[in-house]
Amino acid sequence: MVNAQNLRQPLVSNVISDLVPDEGQIEQFLRQLAAPWERQADQLGLMEVRFLAEGRQPQVSRFPMQCRDRAVDHIVQQNSAGMNAYVCVNPVHSKVDSAANNAVTDNDILGAHFVFVDCDDLGGAERVAKSNRVHQMGHCAQRSHQNLSP
Repeated sequence: MVNAQNLRQPLVSNVISDLVPDEGQIEQFLRQLAAPWERQADQLGLMEVRFLAEGRQPQVSRFPMQCRDRAVDHIVQQNSAGMNAYVCVNPVHSKVDSAANNAVTDNDILGAHFVFVDCDDLGGAERVAKSNRVHQMGHCAQRSHQNLSP
């Protein structure tokens, strides 16, 4: 039953607790990210995944690009344990210290086939929507702007 008291409680915590990792979607996303690099055997590097959760120590894991199955399994495991997964969309040099729990820097990136823009607030969405550099990016920002507008 919905009443005024229920409406004052944040819905986000209820939604997040109900999220379940979708192994198929995770595998498809990682496959699409890896596809351009798999065609360039001399450029294979590591896939970095960062795991974050409020009040918990960030974790960084790295996987050879050709070991997507291990990455998918680890992401599902960490998601199930309450950690959010953030995939570095471009592979990093295999010389990066895999034991280190530090996120890579720009100098560690082999190259880029993809660029993602974080526009999850109204200001970011407006700035991307005003940019004419990438049509699809502007379209995405326009949709985000409409969803974020009061």
